[in-house]
Amino acid sequence: MDILTVKRTKAGQIKRIVEYVNVETGEIIPGSTVPVLSLGVKLEQRSRILGKLRPEVRQFAAFVL
Repeated sequence: MDILTVKRTKAGQIKRIVEYVNVETGEIIPGSTVPVLSLGVKLEQRSRILGKLRPEVRQFAAFVL
């Protein structure tokens, strides 16, 4: 799916997604029905996992990710 319409803050950052369009079918999908990915949770998980590694391995893993 591609984003069709977004609401932006004054700084130009995406505030909320209003609509999506399914490029295969042409269907317009309301943004409220599409699940939102929480990057904060993913960053916490990444930090926790990297924290368990040895320092030299941690640097390589962080570089790869």
